[in-house]
Amino acid sequence: MAGGYFARHVRRTPYCYHQRQRDPLELVPDILGDLVVVRPAPAGMRLVGLLPHGIDSRAVGWAMAERGLAVTPLSPSAPASMTDGREGLLLGYGNFDRETTAAALRVLAEVIREVQASAARAGRVPGMR
Repeated sequence: MAGGYFARHVRRTPYCYHQRQRDPLELVPDILGDLVVVRPAPAGMRLVGLLPHGIDSRAVGWAMAERGLAVTPLSPSAPASMTDGREGLLLGYGNFDRETTAAALRVLAEVIREVQASAARAGRVPGMR
């Protein structure tokens, strides 16, 4: 601490996480298109990703876990002002470089399409369970 290492770390941290947040914000539209909508977050190391209407966030979460990747389904009690009435996921980005993030987002796109196809085969109406 006397050498100023901690102070330098504290000064650099916001820049580092801003860059880490910028990666998924840039990659999501290219990789996921309209499958997930993300917005910048003022703080933290996670983004909220909103799913298309009728997509079960828990099904996406389980399918991602089966592939060795973790996303956290957003609580159904999350405020509608935050979710636009859709289910969502918390997407962590703090520990990942751009290439790792892109690879995980490609898996997420595949999983969401699988969940959409399953819902369509089951005849579920979007927005209803």
